[in-house]
Amino acid sequence: MKMEEKQFNEEIAKINETYTPRINLKTFNNTLPSTPFELFNAKRRKITQENEPFDFNQSGSNFSPTDRMSADMINFTSSSDPKIGSDLYKDVLPQTQLVYYDDPNELVTRLNLLVSSQSVESIANELHRPVRKIFPRRSVVTRFIDELWQADLMDMQSNSKKKYGFKFILVVIDAYTKYAFVEPLKNKSEDDNDDDIDYEPEFIEQDDFSSDSEQSLFDENNLPAGDDDYFFYVGKDGETLWISNSDALNTTRRRTRAKNIVKIFPGPKAEKGEESRQRDFKSTSRNEIMALIGVLFLLAIKKGNRADIVEHWQSDGTGLVILRANFSYRRFLFLLRSLRLDDVTDRKDREKTDKLAAVREFQSDFVKNCQNSYSVGEFVTIDEMLVAFRGRCGFIQYMSQKPAKYGLKYYALCDSKTFYTYSLELYCGKQLVGPYGNNSNKPTDIVKRLVEPIKNSNRNLTTDNYYTSYPLAEYLLQVGLTLLGTMKRNKREIPPEFISEKNRQVGSSLSGFQNDMSLTSYVTKKKKCVIILSTMHDTVDIDPDTHKPETILDYNSTKGGVDSVDQMCSTYSTSRKTRRWTMTVLFRILDCNG
Repeated sequence: MKMEEKQFNEEIAKINETYTPRINLKTFNNTLPSTPFELFNAKRRKITQENEPFDFNQSGSNFSPTDRMSADMINFTSSSDPKIGSDLYKDVLPQTQLVYYDDPNELVTRLNLLVSSQSVESIANELHRPVRKIFPRRSVVTRFIDELWQADLMDMQSNSKKKYGFKFILVVIDAYTKYAFVEPLKNKSEDDNDDDIDYEPEFIEQDDFSSDSEQSLFDENNLPAGDDDYFFYVGKDGETLWISNSDALNTTRRRTRAKNIVKIFPGPKAEKGEESRQRDFKSTSRNEIMALIGVLFLLAIKKGNRADIVEHWQSDGTGLVILRANFSYRRFLFLLRSLRLDDVTDRKDREKTDKLAAVREFQSDFVKNCQNSYSVGEFVTIDEMLVAFRGRCGFIQYMSQKPAKYGLKYYALCDSKTFYTYSLELYCGKQLVGPYGNNSNKPTDIVKRLVEPIKNSNRNLTTDNYYTSYPLAEYLLQVGLTLLGTMKRNKREIPPEFISEKNRQVGSSLSGFQNDMSLTSYVTKKKKCVIILSTMHDTVDIDPDTHKPETILDYNSTKGGVDSVDQMCSTYSTSRKTRRWTMTVLFRILDCNG
């Protein structure tokens, strides 16, 4: 080993004497570890600063590095008697621990330049020419020291005839700390280095191509690109390249390409309109639809509308036998999915003038049948119902006082005693221009439309403070109906004495009368009074048991018709989970009908 090092030093000395600029390597003590790996372990330390680039002057007579560590490492001089380093690689190795590069190729290039025969100007141009930043770069991510080493070979075969023993110099860089070290090699085989390593990295990334071989890919055609078993073919146009090994195109992609995935299964094709499961997709009939509605009512009675539908069709004794006698659960779900309340062929034309085109005819027929089948009592109530729904719909309402909070809002006219639904109207916001474009959503107009079937019947209508007003009471008297309802305190027809709670005891009342109307103010609790407008009572008597006015008692007994219907519909409901608002309308109509 000493003889080979001596020969290597002699060759470097000859280069220094022959060419300019000459290279003088600073003498370093010989108390070094025997292997570069031991040297790497002994000399490791934290990086305190980065090296600054070399600074060559234009004259080329002297080199003045700005970094002290660089000055200790290397010195350019034009003297005729350069100082010859005793042990070249031992002089280089201790100093390279101060050099940190992002890429081992860069360090190899710089070392090649230092031992080349180029002039100072050419070396300066190579080292300090503008860097091209437009080419794609490969990012390297490391998390800790010694996770990834990058290695490359410095080719010294041009001086192999001198027989100093070394043809390559191995350059290794820790990708995390940028710590670099070198090792002279006789050949590329792994048996050349038998030294033990104190510790090894998790990954070693090496460059299998030298600079000459990479350049030859573009200079010569049909030559191997490196040590791997693939090369390129060039088309007649001189531009189209073909690679001999497909694995080299993308080594990281191992998934099946989308173009090679076929989602078509071989087999005979069904005729148009024909389905593979004729048992589930056969045509329905009136009897089957009636059976479907009966099943919905049966599940509502069993309170199983939210349960898994398969549980009701179990054959182990826990299901309902009568359901399996009608159809399978697949047929049941298929009928619900296919059910529509109108003719879908002309729905788009009707939706241009009516937001409720999908349910208009069905709901109108239901209301007519309700009015033709039953005669309500003397007390009726108008109020809102909120049907729970959170699907896609343009007129979903939010009502904080209702249990469902979000859903479809109905205006309903119900019997206050029997809770029979007599009339319904679905709120859809402002209607489109058309036959229903003039329908106003004002409370007075809503009441006028709902009481149209019971005009001139002398029935009494009970409403809350959202609908009750003095003009509405006058209108109902003209059409043969009476009104009983609470009023908001901001109405102009109410005297100030009826609104003030000061100096009024709890349970006290004030009454005012006109020809066909009476107004009552009753203090229910401290600093709160309720105002009742009635066209049914000509006089307001006080009940001896409760000490409340008669108008208050009649209002409390007739105000809950719609709320009772809404409560019963929620208790025994036919509704199922759906995203279609038309099905929600169907389920609520069935609930009201039940």
